[in-house]
Amino acid sequence: MRRWILVLPAVAAIGSCRAKHEASTGKEFFEKMRKAEKDQDAETLWKMMSKNTQEALVQRAKSELDDAKGSTEAKDNLKKLAGVEADPMAMDPLALAKAILKKRLELEAGRSEKIKLLEEKTEGDKIILVTQEEGQEREETVLIKEDGFLRADFQATAARQFK
Repeated sequence: MRRWILVLPAVAAIGSCRAKHEASTGKEFFEKMRKAEKDQDAETLWKMMSKNTQEALVQRAKSELDDAKGSTEAKDNLKKLAGVEADPMAMDPLALAKAILKKRLELEAGRSEKIKLLEEKTEGDKIILVTQEEGQEREETVLIKEDGFLRADFQATAARQFK
């Protein structure tokens, strides 16, 4: 009996040693995402996104860079979008995508505290988080398992909205 008393705290400690972005349940994912948003931790949020979503954001940043070539106005708009003082044209698309995410976090500071988790549904190999922000419609976010942990897949989420 005493062995279990000694082992349980060790198991609990191991479970809590997971990285900030690693979640295995929808509720845990929601709580970690909410904390990252509150802490303005763009790097953790980036890691909580599926590889597919990350790649889409990098491609969008690449497109923004291409659109800004030769246009001072477009470059200035891109600087505002990313919240950077330096020339965004000198940034690689990944760095730009992360800067845009960080700026968006700053603009939406405090918003995550108004969002409540209503339901966690399992559909095949996906988990659907149903959330609602005060005074807004319910929203669904699709989570998929990658590298053993849940990640938000915004392409699957968007596709689901148009069914």
